[in-house]
Amino acid sequence: MKLYLKVALFSAIIGLSLTSCNRKEKTSPVKKSIEEAVFANGYVTQRNEYVASANAEGFINNIPITEGKYVHKGELLFTIKSDAPENQLQKSQIVYDDAAKNARSSAPQLSQMRIQINYAKDKVDFDKKNLDRYKALRTTNAVSEMDLEDKEINYKNSLSNLKALERSYKQTADELRLNAAKSKSQVIDQAINKGYFSVKADKDGTVLNVYKKKGELVKIGDQIAQIGSGETYLKLYVAEEDIAKVHCGQQAKVQINTYPEKTFDATVTRILPAFDDSQQSYIIEAKLNDSSVHLFSGSQVQANIVVSENKYALVIPSSYLIKETYVMLQNGTLRQVVIGNKNREWAEVVSGLSEKDVIVMSSK
Repeated sequence: MKLYLKVALFSAIIGLSLTSCNRKEKTSPVKKSIEEAVFANGYVTQRNEYVASANAEGFINNIPITEGKYVHKGELLFTIKSDAPENQLQKSQIVYDDAAKNARSSAPQLSQMRIQINYAKDKVDFDKKNLDRYKALRTTNAVSEMDLEDKEINYKNSLSNLKALERSYKQTADELRLNAAKSKSQVIDQAINKGYFSVKADKDGTVLNVYKKKGELVKIGDQIAQIGSGETYLKLYVAEEDIAKVHCGQQAKVQINTYPEKTFDATVTRILPAFDDSQQSYIIEAKLNDSSVHLFSGSQVQANIVVSENKYALVIPSSYLIKETYVMLQNGTLRQVVIGNKNREWAEVVSGLSEKDVIVMSSK
């Protein structure tokens, strides 16, 4: 039996004295154990449940998972057929390999430049020694001032040429390394792009649903499979006007659609603080007290959360109420009463009647 009332009165029915007097039914208030309950509905879910979706467009060419299969983190869930990503990755790898080869110090271009630098160093050493020799000869007037100036110019030109070659080598080496780094980045980007066509499990879990089949065309964002792991619990939605009555630790009577003939006991374990706009409700979590019950993820749930209990409430049948605040006594007079919790069967009398009073059903 499904529960629909937000506030329900639960108790064991005890006998009421209903007799006929002048064709009017009569009764007296009786004491019952009643409970006030807040209604909530929702479904069974798992703590780490997630959906694997397509990150690229194409046809599914491999989907090795089935419902009920346990998958480990990193295990392949499905692949989408496309030759373009693989081709682009191969081309990028070739470009990178060539760029990395050219950036090595043993590469032909850099080797040739080092040879030129070494030759320029030798030229600098030679011109420096020659300049020093001419300086010594000039002190004895063995050479002219013009000859000495020529040697100084030769040395300065050699030194300038060496510095230019060293700058050129450094600039070329930096450019080749930068080119190799850019090429490597392209390889990484293409590998990531290729990865969009092959989706793997984010974490360990059981495959709950597989929404697509091999050969189906999928678009970016299409859901392919649902994976669940972690503890199983009840996710319930509570109306805004009722949430203040709900607290962790409260007990609930729960009905689950996969077990239509049974009612289970559960405990409220968590109350989320934010209002869910999509459901126009607050979200709470609950767990069954009997952990041996096998719960199926996604099963619909209805629950009545017991928020208060009165073991000695005075109640009358709801049908005896007149305009919700009056009852008719056996002598035909109307008496005003204060009503508390009420459903279709019973109404709690807060004040106005006692167990000794006899009331009759109104003919109106």
